[in-house]
Amino acid sequence: MAGGSDSENSYLVEGQETANLIGGYSHTSVPFDFIDQVEIKNSGISSEYGGALGGVVNVIMKKGSNGYHGSVFTQFENDAMDANQISTVARYNPQSSQTPMSWGTTDPAFQEYAAKKDKTSDVFPGFTFGGPIWKDRIFGFIGFNPEFNDLERGVNYDQTGGLGGVSARQLQSEHTDLLHQRASRLRGDQEASRIRFLALPTSEAGRRRSARSGLLDRPF
Repeated sequence: MAGGSDSENSYLVEGQETANLIGGYSHTSVPFDFIDQVEIKNSGISSEYGGALGGVVNVIMKKGSNGYHGSVFTQFENDAMDANQISTVARYNPQSSQTPMSWGTTDPAFQEYAAKKDKTSDVFPGFTFGGPIWKDRIFGFIGFNPEFNDLERGVNYDQTGGLGGVSARQLQSEHTDLLHQRASRLRGDQEASRIRFLALPTSEAGRRRSARSGLLDRPF
């Protein structure tokens, strides 16, 4: 932006710096439905944005008003909606072996291998709600947008040189909650003060399922 690299740009959320110093990107995830305005400055940047040699991106999130307002939304994606673009990798065939020769041994057979596509599911439900706490004085806004990410991967060990007769499935679930709370106080027509809270807790759990013994009571 403005001739600067990513690390020379400044990424703000409500005026607070969120840029990653190494990668130059914002490390704060703000759902699109929480955003009210996006300000982009690429020239004439004032001194309050010190350190920005390229441009400044400032995200302004939604807030309460004298009228009640809100939304309910969701987003869903799974592996069936994705293109099957799994590239092949070159490797030695694990079912092959070296061949003894008079001068030594040859390498195992060459193989181009394409992994099976994982089963994935990603759900983003959420809601926003805002309105007056004290009309013409104090307003509140709250937004909640969790992510439920599931991954299932199957592995077949019933191959030559493998464990024999065993197949397993890895089930992995990740749950991320993004909660935004904001309270604003007006003085005249101007926002005199505000309290904002943005939380992003994440939890992850997984299980291994065996074709022989069913679900193993063992997290990983």
